[in-house]
Amino acid sequence: MINFRNKILKIIGITVLILTIQATAIVYIAKYLREQIDIVKEKQKIILAAKAERFNVVYLKNDFIKVENYISAVNNALPDERNILSAIGQIESIGQNTGNQVSVQINGSQTFIDNLGNRYIAFTAPISGNYRSIRKYLDSLNNLFFVKIESLNFNDGPSTSGISSGSLNGKIYLKD
Repeated sequence: MINFRNKILKIIGITVLILTIQATAIVYIAKYLREQIDIVKEKQKIILAAKAERFNVVYLKNDFIKVENYISAVNNALPDERNILSAIGQIESIGQNTGNQVSVQINGSQTFIDNLGNRYIAFTAPISGNYRSIRKYLDSLNNLFFVKIESLNFNDGPSTSGISSGSLNGKIYLKD
């Protein structure tokens, strides 16, 4: 009977030992599987980002093909530093043609670069005219590819003759 009892204790001991080893193995395997799942999820995110990037590149290539023919036209529309006086003349001429008095003044000869990498020269232009003519002037300036209006400030309301005066600050974009 003692022998039978020892055998049962041995079997129970071996069973407990095997179950402990299996439980330990399961814990480590589960931890390893969780790590591998996290790695797979991270790689899936990278693959999705790469697919989106590839998709965007295809769109950019298609858009570039559409605008490629117009790049030289846009570059030719911009003045260079040598003919900046011609650009100033255009700005002033539009002012006169719309019934305003405009005198463009360049703020130094220094060129600047905007946040998109485009070169420009800053200018100030005192302006005087009535409401309609100033509005017409601003609309006409908007058609010039190389001019960007930064601000428009009026000194006072219109005078008794309906003429307002103020100043216009802007940028004249240049060829690279």
